[in-house]
Amino acid sequence: METIIKPGFFNRHESMSSETRSEIMDLTTELMIADGNYGNLINYLYGAFDGYDYSERVLNSDDLKFMKSAELAIRLHKVFATIKQYPRTEQPNGNIF
Repeated sequence: METIIKPGFFNRHESMSSETRSEIMDLTTELMIADGNYGNLINYLYGAFDGYDYSERVLNSDDLKFMKSAELAIRLHKVFATIKQYPRTEQPNGNIF
């Protein structure tokens, strides 16, 4: 049985640099046109804009190991390793619901 890892939360507005935001946008576009089924990775990247941290899920999965492009896998690893270092919040982007 696969362990389900729930996303953590962070405040993108306080933690994420413009370089990381640009890289996420570039990676999302490149994954959309890449040869492969990368829907989950694309969703995890979009989630990062909303303050959801899927780094544990991505970094502990086979999603990056079996990518056809090693360059894309390395760039994705760097993005999610960066996000993993952000301070945690109770809600995404520090929202109080």
